[in-house]
Amino acid sequence: MLRSLGFSAFSNFSRFLASGVLFIALAALWLPDMFGRFVFHHVLALVAAMVVDYGLALRTMREVAHAPRAARSVLRSTLAAQLLLVPLSGLLGVGFWTAGLIEGPALFALLWLAHVLFNFVNTGYGACRGLGRHDVEARIALVGNVFLCVLPLAVAWTEFGPEAVAAAMVTARLLQALATAAHLSVLPAAAGPARESARRVLRHARVYALENWVSALFQNADSLIVRLMLGEAALGIYQAGARFMTIAIILAQSVGNLLVPSLTAALADRRAFRRSARRTTMVLGGLGLASFAGLALLGGPVADLLYGEAYAGVAQLMPLFGVVACLRCIAASQGFVLLALDQQAYRFLAVLGALGVFLAAGPAGAMLGVSGVIWANALSVAALLALYRWRAALSLPPSDVGERRSSEGDGTTGTLGRMERRPAAQERP
Repeated sequence: MLRSLGFSAFSNFSRFLASGVLFIALAALWLPDMFGRFVFHHVLALVAAMVVDYGLALRTMREVAHAPRAARSVLRSTLAAQLLLVPLSGLLGVGFWTAGLIEGPALFALLWLAHVLFNFVNTGYGACRGLGRHDVEARIALVGNVFLCVLPLAVAWTEFGPEAVAAAMVTARLLQALATAAHLSVLPAAAGPARESARRVLRHARVYALENWVSALFQNADSLIVRLMLGEAALGIYQAGARFMTIAIILAQSVGNLLVPSLTAALADRRAFRRSARRTTMVLGGLGLASFAGLALLGGPVADLLYGEAYAGVAQLMPLFGVVACLRCIAASQGFVLLALDQQAYRFLAVLGALGVFLAAGPAGAMLGVSGVIWANALSVAALLALYRWRAALSLPPSDVGERRSSEGDGTTGTLGRMERRPAAQERP
């Protein structure tokens, strides 16, 4: 476990470089309006590219954890399914352009391609996590994310525009994809179960896809509302602070990915599963509290030091971002428990409900400025946490059931029992 934690920390550091340092440095190099324009197109490209993601990295991790000898077969089928989704993702991008959301088609296309490439890489990550090969994931992440940090920053430092920076990001993601392909020889060569067709993979992963895409909308709806209601400069200021929060969320996601295989493996022993679920809640809850304390106490001075007068006002927003980061980390702990319990359909409905809360509160919050949008975001994440926690409390088996069979319990326990009995290759999310 300690060895896996070490490799996970190493992987997290490289992701910190890519998603944290890169955007914080770009904000420091550009004025708020230019940075806001870049981020807006980045968000649109991310939402379109999530069609290719389809939630398949999570499904791959669960399938490989259940049947490690079939890892190579699972990965081949999944990548073939993702290739089928690329044209559909491109059509969504065309829809954004037709709707007048995209002001820079070249910028959007380059950022979209970078996201699509990473979706294929992330599926490879899922296979490595399912096998417990966090060392392989860490090596791939280091290579790709160092390139993703260094190449775009080198371009931006020479005063090239956002399009050139986006082209550098595509180059970095391509190098990361090549590194992933080179390292996947660690997958078992055994034949395992028969390979699924790409269409079958897509059919079985529908709920993963819906939950993942709605989650992407939920995580980025704040940026869309700020841009559409307050303008590019306001979005630049908002994102300059939000990128510090993103670091905490990435850490929570990475730690959760490390804990999901142990949660899944503990399904056969209900007492062990409850212990694993409590450990997940405590770890991510502690990370959330640490994130709040760090952003509330240190975020303001660090923001003033990095951004200067052009981003005046970011420092006052940092405690609010700390509240959102804390709530997101705690909600993630319950979300990972539900993932291990195969509650993807409920996760989708919960995220959809939280998105509805934000879409109702966000525009009203925007009338109060950027801080109002952050409070609306906090309200929606609190709603998500409540929905996740309620379902997790119902789904977790009581600690005194011992070895009692699930057929003796209620409907929720029966669902858990069916998960224990059926083979992973035939699971439906």
